[in-house]
Amino acid sequence: MAHRARAVPGDPARQEVWFELAQFPRAEFTHANGQKLRIERTTVDSGGHLTDEVY
Repeated sequence: MAHRARAVPGDPARQEVWFELAQFPRAEFTHANGQKLRIERTTVDSGGHLTDEVY
């Protein structure tokens, strides 16, 4: 199973960061064998000091 990571850098207190993150799970990728792949999971790192914005 291949894993692809993508970071959405920015301050989680800013709305545009959440907008960009919300668009990503809708993306579909094509594997080299032609199989279509979709996002199954996403995570957000709160940095420990932005938990109210993230949770």
